[in-house]
Parts: sequence; structure tokens; C-alpha cells
Amino acid sequence: MKSSRLKYSAGVLASLPAQRRFYQRLLLELGWPVFYLGELSGFQDQDPSLATFWLIHLDDELEVPDWSYDHPCAIFFDGELPELDSVDGRRMIKKLVNSLATHGVLASPDAYADAPLPDLMVSQQASSVEDIRQVWLILASTGGPQAVKQFLNRLPEQLPVSFIYAQHIELTGWNTLLTSLQNHKRLQVQALRGQQNLRAGRLYLAPINQALVFYSAKQVGTVKEAWQTPYAPNFNQLVASAAAVIKERLGVLVFSGMDNDGSLSAEHVIEQGGQIWTQALASCQQPSMPESFNTQSVVSRSGTPFQLARWLVEQVPSKENK
Repeated sequence: MKSSRLKYSAGVLASLPAQRRFYQRLLLELGWPVFYLGELSGFQDQDPSLATFWLIHLDDELEVPDWSYDHPCAIFFDGELPELDSVDGRRMIKKLVNSLATHGVLASPDAYADAPLPDLMVSQQASSVEDIRQVWLILASTGGPQAVKQFLNRLPEQLPVSFIYAQHIELTGWNTLLTSLQNHKRLQVQALRGQQNLRAGRLYLAPINQALVFYSAKQVGTVKEAWQTPYAPNFNQLVASAAAVIKERLGVLVFSGMDNDGSLSAEHVIEQGGQIWTQALASCQQPSMPESFNTQSVVSRSGTPFQLARWLVEQVPSKENK
């Protein structure tokens, strides 16, 4: 594969075609564009520093180029490679992400400097705060706040969408999270308390000590009862309540987290015409929760936080189609 100059990209030196295909697919899953993919013989008189990092799998150690020992991030592999979708393959991806982190390289190029925001067509823009065409639940646990922040930071103004963000977290952490979210430049953020009419372009942080009930597709409120154990918020309870009322206008975004909370209600979302997206497992600090959705064949899209933001904007219904 010919090299191309990109601001953030990966290079691959591998002896065998099967190895190169493996690493190409792995990088694609992580969202990394490829600066060079091939044998060492094809990489002559080029600048290896143009790649953010290198994956090197050469059967003959004598072929390893001297420059690889001086590169800020060159990771070496040997031996047989697993199937990427196998348990060993997923472990390998996780180890690679951890290795990149030790070299100061983020798991995805999307996590670097802010990418250009996608533009909304005029027909996609909210005509008023009452113009809500979709409601998206954001579910997150361990590792979620950072991923959710990356997602929210890519969203444009005037989205005809309301977001309800539920996060497994202690009360002290919840207050800190609310304060952090309220610094967002393009979304208005508020805590969900009492009965509230949803508004377009706003994010509501779900409480952890009171359950939520949806009264209509645009109205939600807290109740005196606590969330059903063992989780607070209880994602299964939240998703089931939302799906029953919001129906085809409901979307569920599942970010990094432990266990399988929410997945028991996933089929209800699909039965009512809604959609479920997950964060790509390789980009999660803890992939258990999104993976519990993926295994049910209810997920229509899975990507990095930036990809999820771009896809959400692209699919926002036009005013005439809402």
C-alpha cells in the first residue's frame, strides 16, 4: 500500500500478506488511517516519523530497520496471530491500546484535537426548543464520562434532539460530573428534577437517587421511588420506560461500562422502532456493557465517540420528515 501523509496515522511493516490484512483490519476497527502497509522493501527513502506509531511484525529479526528503535512509538509482534473476532483477538486489541497509552498515543485519532463539526442542513436544524424529533438516552459506566465528553464535544448547535444521560456513579462524583457538563459550549445541560418538558438542544443528567418515568415523548419526571436494585440509575428500567412511550423516535447510545445493565430492555427498543448504537469495544476502557448489547444483534452501529457523533448528525430527520 502506498504511503500518504496524514496528521495522525499508523504504519505497518509485516512479512506476510495475511499479517498485513490482520493489522489493516485491526487499525480500521480502531479508526486509524494507514500511512504505510507493506514489506520493508517497499518502504525506502521515506520518512518513518510521518506515522504516529508503527506495528512491526517481521519474521526475520535482521530485517528490523534501525530507525524503528528510535521512533517514539514502535510496537513489535511475532508468532502466529489469532482471529481478530476471537477472545484472544479482542485481548490483543486491548493490549495494543494499553501499549499505545504507555507511549502517550491515544486509542483513536478522533481523540486528538477537535475535529471539524458536521454541518446541519437548514431543514435539520431545530426551529424552536419545542422542535424535538428524537430523544437519545446516553448510558455509561466505568470509563464513560471521558467517552461521552468526546462525543458531546463534536455535536453542533440547533440539534432537534434531547439527550438524557444516565451514568453509574457515586453522588459526589455525580455533582462533579454535572458541573463539568454545564461547561459545554453548544448544549444546555441541567439536572433532571421533578416533572420536566424536554427541550431541543439540551442534555439532562438523570438522578441516581430517584427513578425516572416518561409521561410522553416530550415529558419526563422523577418519582419518589428509588431505582430498582442493583443499579442506580437502573438502565434496564430507564430504557424500558423510554421505549414504551417514545417508540420510533428513541435512540440509545451505550458507552464504556461494566456488566450488562440496559441490555435486558434492548429488544423493547427495537420492537418499538427505535435504534441502539454502541461505542466500539476497542475504544472502551471497559467494554462489557456495550458488548452485552452487541451480542444480541440489536445494535445497528458501533463506532468511536467521534463516529457516533457524526452518524447522529447525519441521520437527524429533516423537518418535513419528522
